[in-house]
Amino acid sequence: MRLLDRYLLRELFTPLGFCLSGIQTLGVCFAVFSAMQEQDRKLSLTDIMQYATAITPEFLASALPVVLLLAMLYTLTNHARYNEITAMRAAGISLWRICAPYFAVGIVASFALFALNEFLVPRSTEWANRILNRHVQSRTQWKRKINFSISVSQTSAAIANGSSPNIMFIRA
Repeated sequence: MRLLDRYLLRELFTPLGFCLSGIQTLGVCFAVFSAMQEQDRKLSLTDIMQYATAITPEFLASALPVVLLLAMLYTLTNHARYNEITAMRAAGISLWRICAPYFAVGIVASFALFALNEFLVPRSTEWANRILNRHVQSRTQWKRKINFSISVSQTSAAIANGSSPNIMFIRA
């Protein structure tokens, strides 16, 4: 690997790391809070951490192309701002040779994204759904055991338990 390639990759990976960590953090936090408010779930801290870990690959798969584009735009803008592209071209390096490390990063990211979507995202989505549904099922079973129906009229009220035949009347 030439010195120029290492420089170009270093200049790309720095904003790529910052963009990826920032957008990934915001996206995962937003997804965790929206999932917790969706059905008024009461999750413990370990469940929240497990859920955040479980949805990370799913969000990474959707954020990686955008993050790579932003990092590439930032890197090329900095190269143009400091006339580095002009200096490389004046040194006799072709534009294709300058872009070769960026093409390689794009191809590697494409294969990584394909592998992520094919192998890791379905398992992590299933794991996240299991984390969310383990508390919902226990609460619905509890609600099935206590199944009251209340009917109110102007002079009386009746409370009936769905699991037993007893009915309680209250008259005014």
